[in-house]
Amino acid sequence: MIKTASKINLFFLELTMMLLILALAMAVCIQVFFYAQTTADYSRDLSNATIKAQSAAALYKSFAGDMDQTAAYLEGSYDADKTVAYYDHDWHPAAEEKGSYQLSINKIDRVASIQVVKLADQSVLYYIKVRAVEHE
Repeated sequence: MIKTASKINLFFLELTMMLLILALAMAVCIQVFFYAQTTADYSRDLSNATIKAQSAAALYKSFAGDMDQTAAYLEGSYDADKTVAYYDHDWHPAAEEKGSYQLSINKIDRVASIQVVKLADQSVLYYIKVRAVEHE
């Protein structure tokens, strides 16, 4: 009888240890998957912000620094040497209240500073300066 009780206690101890190891491994895996998802989201945002900012820079240069035309093509608003355009979660043009991202172009002389910001946490995703040249 004593041998049977000892074997049962040893079995439950081993089972408890295995469940503890399994729980620890699951916790590590969940953290890794969460970090991978966060990294993938940031990478997607950075890639799209880069594309939008470089497109805005190309528009600004092609229009020789004309902010009205640049704002029209970006589907944004232009006011006092500043153009602002908003994009939704899928990076489609959106109204300000539905925007998740903001692209702004600030013009000083012929130099434009283009910045893309994630509105949820006000983090700058991408920043570039570009100079427009007049063609003769």
